[in-house]
Amino acid sequence: MSSFIWELEKLRRRLGLDDAQLKEAVKLLTRKTRGLKQQQYTGEITVARKKRRETLKIEYLTKIAELAELLTAHPEKSSACTDSFKTVPLGYLILNDLVTYWLRQVSEDATLSEDDFDHIEAARFHSASIEGFDVDSPRRRALMRHHIQMLENEIKLLKEKTTP
Repeated sequence: MSSFIWELEKLRRRLGLDDAQLKEAVKLLTRKTRGLKQQQYTGEITVARKKRRETLKIEYLTKIAELAELLTAHPEKSSACTDSFKTVPLGYLILNDLVTYWLRQVSEDATLSEDDFDHIEAARFHSASIEGFDVDSPRRRALMRHHIQMLENEIKLLKEKTTP
């Protein structure tokens, strides 16, 4: 350590630096980098995670659309289905996604009056204000596979009950 200090002292004398400038230079040279270290495969891992998230999101939205179509065809079965979602963590968001799907379907109908369209758009706006509404939100990512499994089970049950 003493040789390091002697070398610094020689540099200070040669360059004509004062003590404050020397201390600042030592801080800059010996400072540890903070945060995560850049690894070799970081980019590939990030791309793989994003791709997996997108795949799950597409699968989830497909299941929501399929369940919504089944419930539209058989509205008498909807109360049992909604009751089962109430027992799941963040199950209200699944119900909100179903309602949002139906609102989107209705808003695409060209025969709506302007007042009806305004009411539907207001309902869509208010449903989007629920915390965690976005399918990509971190709260939902952890439960996405579980929600997909629940949707698959409900679709399977509805198909069994409606098939003669």
